Amino acid sequence: MKSRLFLKFLLLLLVTSLAVVIMMVLTMQFFVYRNFSDYVVQQELDSLNELTEILSAEYMKEGSWELFRKNPRRWHNMLNRYFPAVESHISPPPEIDFYEPPSGDRDQIHPNSERTPWPAQSSVRNYSRGGENRDRQLHRMPPRRAPEMSVMAMRLSLLDSQKQIIIGNPVFSEQVFKSIKMNKQVIGWLGLKKESQSMSPTDISFLKRQSQAFYLIGAIVLMMAFVVSIIFSRHLTLPVRKIAEGANAIRNRQFDKRITVTSNDELGQLAEDFNAMAQTLQSYESTRRQWLSDIAHELRTPLAVLRGEIEALQDGIREINSYTVDSLHAEVMALSKIVNDLSLIAKTESGIIEMDRGPVKPFQVLKDVFQRFKPRFDDRQISIQADFHSSDSLVTSGDADKLTQVFANILENTLRYASSPGTLTVGSDVKKDRINIFIEDTGPGVAEKSLNKIFDRLYRTDSARSRENGGSGLGLSICKSIIEAHQGKIWAKNSESGGLRIVLELPRH
Repeated sequence: MKSRLFLKFLLLLLVTSLAVVIMMVLTMQFFVYRNFSDYVVQQELDSLNELTEILSAEYMKEGSWELFRKNPRRWHNMLNRYFPAVESHISPPPEIDFYEPPSGDRDQIHPNSERTPWPAQSSVRNYSRGGENRDRQLHRMPPRRAPEMSVMAMRLSLLDSQKQIIIGNPVFSEQVFKSIKMNKQVIGWLGLKKESQSMSPTDISFLKRQSQAFYLIGAIVLMMAFVVSIIFSRHLTLPVRKIAEGANAIRNRQFDKRITVTSNDELGQLAEDFNAMAQTLQSYESTRRQWLSDIAHELRTPLAVLRGEIEALQDGIREINSYTVDSLHAEVMALSKIVNDLSLIAKTESGIIEMDRGPVKPFQVLKDVFQRFKPRFDDRQISIQADFHSSDSLVTSGDADKLTQVFANILENTLRYASSPGTLTVGSDVKKDRINIFIEDTGPGVAEKSLNKIFDRLYRTDSARSRENGGSGLGLSICKSIIEAHQGKIWAKNSESGGLRIVLELPRH
């Protein structure tokens, strides 16, 4: 399982890194080729600054672009002067002879008309109606070759200030434009057609070298990602592996297992929570063992007494009379009380205790319990100071019988351990949603280290508050279980008078 988790992390990081590298290389290639092509076209367009100045000067002479609109040959001638003609790889066009009319007919041709091309021949026969064949003299013009234009010149177009085509390519989407200005005002536009093969072999070679560099960078990044993925995967799986080892130790009841926390992230918090859980389980295990030992000790004494008395009866050492029967009955009742108290604690802690909940006046319950214990307090010369009338109207939600048992256990504990003569003080601290009741005697107190343990099951202190025959040690533990079942709290502290103060906190109804 450990190796599979490591491989999952490793493959996840590698696949993610590979996808990022591939997307990075493809994106860089796409934008480099695209932007480089636009860069080449823009460079070509920027190289036409001088041509735009020439066109601006031509516009200034005429005041418009009509000279190019009416006479396209002038546009071509100007471009031929600006761009030297280049040798074409295509065979040159055949020579064209231009027809020269007779002198009598020359005046009939418009002076601005172009010469009409005509196939070269020595004569053209013209047959009259009478069938007479007459030869007309044809004057041959010197042969003229159609002017060649450079590739750059053939890609240029001229537009007016409104981008209306004057001469050239009418498809705007195929061109990029450069403004022609005169006195900082746009008077026209020079269009340059984009070419799919506008890059030279040198440019293509440069882009190939760049692509190879991208591939190399991608391979390096992927290798680095592989190394980082291994390190990161181990970093992630190491705490998980330690926690798994700790869980296995807990399963084998090795509650002293702890995990070293090396980070402050969620995994570190998980390790701290595991250590806290292990500490709690270790504490519970220690308490359980101590509890079993204490229960065995508590049961051993009455059982030993019962066994001794029964064996004495069997051996005839003692006679069966009312005294021996009462003694046996007292030991059996002590055993029954211990068993009932343990059963009550177990039910309370497991949440299956049965309670008859309803509105309860806790001070009225406490007053009734004091009436039962008053003769015993008088015998011990312990006076009671309490004002039940001021808090008699306070109400909580709970079981009156269970609260009676709580107060009875506390008073029983006071009678057993408090010194006499003495004083027992009862008071209250009422808040908006809580009722605090405190019961305080005049001593002796409890050691500070034992204050948080006196509510543990079967716990006895070594101070003057413990005596050899002082109960089973379950009374205060039962109080804690019942109060917590009422959504309340109970705690103890030493009072200023040197005695013990027990505080009960109940929700106010």
